[in-house]
Amino acid sequence: MSQATYVLITGCNRGIGRGLFETYIARTDHVVVAAVRDPTAESSKELLNVTKGTNSRCILVKIDSASEMDAPVKSVTPLLLFQATCPLIHAAKASKLVTISSGAGSLGFMENLKVENTAYGSSKAALNFITRRIHFENPDLVAFSINPGWLQTDLGNYAAQSAGLLAAPVSVQDGVNGIVSVIDGATKDATSGRFLSWENKELPW
Repeated sequence: MSQATYVLITGCNRGIGRGLFETYIARTDHVVVAAVRDPTAESSKELLNVTKGTNSRCILVKIDSASEMDAPVKSVTPLLLFQATCPLIHAAKASKLVTISSGAGSLGFMENLKVENTAYGSSKAALNFITRRIHFENPDLVAFSINPGWLQTDLGNYAAQSAGLLAAPVSVQDGVNGIVSVIDGATKDATSGRFLSWENKELPW
């Protein structure tokens, strides 16, 4: 049996997190740790029944947090998770830390973004800072931020409809496929410490 690859994903109940969960659990020899707010919720229990690859399994864990819309959650929680799992990360080979950011967190994009998103954008900018610091402070770790694109999640579609569109332009599956492709090819020299799009294009901080 091949050595298992461990993947920790937060927010697996829906949207990007659910898409990433389904992609990784379908691979061979993967242990996917699904961090959810309520393991007893039906949406959490459903994760245990998702089709799995050979020798792959799911571990449900409870992660306490406030609303996903709260700015501290979006910026501080990834740091707390990193600190909690740091010994395991450094003990493993070729570990990667990937944070899901947003174009709203880019200072370089600010003048072109007409949406009022100060709280959301600043939380993502803080997340980018934390991720980049982790890159510099951990030479054995690949750490980078990724913009998943304007996806057809609940939040993405709400923003699209507020802008007069029927839905966000990118399907969750297309976004997830792009994210996973970037992660698979990520290296310390070429990827770590950067802010990338789901299409593997570098974005301004």
